[in-house]
Amino acid sequence: NGLANRLISLGLEPRQRVCLVVQRSLPMAIAMLAVLKAGCQYVPLDGQVTAESALRHIMKDTEAPFVLCLEKFYAKVQQLAEPTARIIVLDSSIEEPESTLRPYLQVNRADGAYCIYTSGAYEHQLGHIII
Repeated sequence: NGLANRLISLGLEPRQRVCLVVQRSLPMAIAMLAVLKAGCQYVPLDGQVTAESALRHIMKDTEAPFVLCLEKFYAKVQQLAEPTARIIVLDSSIEEPESTLRPYLQVNRADGAYCIYTSGAYEHQLGHIII
């Protein structure tokens, strides 16, 4: 909730996409939930495996206003992200105090939950969560 509220207070709006440059970890899970709680779609990218050309393309194609990354990928993300994207380092941001109240946003079944780019042609698939 804290990270979701921080992203919202920084200007993240529902239905936007947020790139996650991470590896499987607790910060990755927290980032995914925060993006969903902010009413947005997460775009998971493995910072260790995804080629730099693919990272650059995906960050541009998604028009993500925020890129959340692990500290070890910060330099790479800073180099490849769009100039208008805000970069949040998860390792330090998760600990920063913020409201822990659950954000209340209007979302519906048609809103996407995630966007996954398949290997090869940079085509993407949009996932939905139906409750």
